Amino acid sequence: MKYNLQKSIIGLFLFGIFACQNIGGAAEVKNISYTELQEMQKTTNDLVLLDVRTPEEISGGAIGKSIAMDFYSENFKDQLNTLDSNKTTVVYCASGKRSMKTAVILKEKGFNKVYNLKGGYSAIP
Repeated sequence: MKYNLQKSIIGLFLFGIFACQNIGGAAEVKNISYTELQEMQKTTNDLVLLDVRTPEEISGGAIGKSIAMDFYSENFKDQLNTLDSNKTTVVYCASGKRSMKTAVILKEKGFNKVYNLKGGYSAIP
């Protein structure tokens, strides 16, 4: 009985460790500032800027040659499949919330070099 109890406790402990690794997947995505993004644009050849704002939001301006994919569109996750997972991808939205959610999705899809623009488009000076 004592052996089975110890085994169960160890099993629960290990389960907790593995379960907690995926909690808050946002921790796997690095936030970068607009200044860091500007530096990346100068030094990274394979940089993709992904704008996940609505068309109305984008009409007020965008960063460089961004790829626009509306976070709220019905086929948003399917659109993400068109991106190259080997490229460095910086995601941004208006404030950083939708872009962080998108960055986590990209990480789950196997993208390794994914960054979130902290504060989104509204953080640009």
